[in-house]
Amino acid sequence: MKATEAKTFNDLLNAGLENFADSICYSDITPNGFIDVTYKEFYARVEEYKQEMTAADWSCTGIILDNSVKCLAALFASIITGRQTVLLNPMASIEELKIATAYADVDHIIFDPECYNEKNVAALLPYVHEPSLRFLAEEGKEGNVLFFTSGTTELAKAVELTPEALCNAGSESAKHFEFVADGNQRNLMILPLSHIFGFTTTFMACFMLGVRGYLCKSPKYAMRDLAIVRPTILISVPTIVTFLTAAKKFNPELKLAVIGGSQCRKDVAAYMRSIGITVFCGYGLTETSAVISCNKANGECDVMEPWNSKIKIAEDGEILVLNNRLMKGYYKAEESTKATFDEEGYLRTGDTGYIDEDGMLHLTGKKKDMLVLGSGVKVFCPEWEMQLNALLKEDDLALALKDEKLVLVIATEHPEKRDEYRQKVAEYNKTKAHDCKISDIILSATPLPRTATGKIKRYAIKFE
Repeated sequence: MKATEAKTFNDLLNAGLENFADSICYSDITPNGFIDVTYKEFYARVEEYKQEMTAADWSCTGIILDNSVKCLAALFASIITGRQTVLLNPMASIEELKIATAYADVDHIIFDPECYNEKNVAALLPYVHEPSLRFLAEEGKEGNVLFFTSGTTELAKAVELTPEALCNAGSESAKHFEFVADGNQRNLMILPLSHIFGFTTTFMACFMLGVRGYLCKSPKYAMRDLAIVRPTILISVPTIVTFLTAAKKFNPELKLAVIGGSQCRKDVAAYMRSIGITVFCGYGLTETSAVISCNKANGECDVMEPWNSKIKIAEDGEILVLNNRLMKGYYKAEESTKATFDEEGYLRTGDTGYIDEDGMLHLTGKKKDMLVLGSGVKVFCPEWEMQLNALLKEDDLALALKDEKLVLVIATEHPEKRDEYRQKVAEYNKTKAHDCKISDIILSATPLPRTATGKIKRYAIKFE
């Protein structure tokens, strides 16, 4: 089945109605079975929202984007009616959502009370701006979408993407997955759609292919829903597939796994291939609408083919990319935006790598001082470490990964303060999303390894 071609969300919606009208678009998972919504019914729900929004006095919609039909329909309507649309992660802490709501100029919030706590929304209302039409796109144009990059509250990291860039990204993924789209596929939507990987793959690409999406309402239900749905397509992060590999929990109907957010272990990918699953491991950024490159079907995960992208390697090894999916810029951060692009319009990824003689991309590390967790969440270390320095009154500390989990290493002469540190870090964790909390504190009797200029050598930290 050929993927839908679209450059706007309006085109995408109309094509879905034309090509798949009576096919099931989404299925809610309930204790009593599935509640199905066809493409025709979904189209009608979007139309209802469009009528409501056309007469509304707001122009910057904050959507707490859980996996619900209501929020997905509101998303389409908000973009199509020209509103700036801000995607808010339902798994984020209230403090993070307050910052995002205020910074992104949200003047109206949409959420599904069946999926998200109304008390949390009430806590956000003081940070919602007065309704205005100042962010409304020119007549006939669709509104841009703001994504907050995962794992940091750094305000310059609200990424503004155009509908065309997002449609291009969805199309790029969809055309590589066409070989499974025979009208009988089941996609369990586990990933949060407020993150770019989930948005462009599990949401947009599958919509373009007419693949039935089963709506997993929370990561805590993932294992239950996997057993109920028995998906043929799983779009996920390394943490989940690593667990499924260790537990030998892959259902035999699963034919395609798309893994992103961080690097998948080679042994995990090899096991999945050995039981008949086609494995794609992708690489991308929020700033590039996710997709930059991907391994060839069942090829090694760390040898990746650029997907309709020009790539060049800087003298210091940094990967620079140019394609039709790049961000418009960082929201309200002109200087940061300028610094991210070179003079030819290539985006600086902050990652390092090289291109081999066959034109394949290999990743070698990160130029940025950032950790990528197994869930795909990125932690901006200097920001967190500055906060922890002030909280714990300790200067020699660093974040690190141990067994794919985030830990805090403290070099101290006061091991008797361990319980005090734990209590303070527990309070600090309350300000972070569930998938990027500090899992443990490790005390070191020796100073942490540093460069001549005082920067942490994170790779050289020893766990004592």
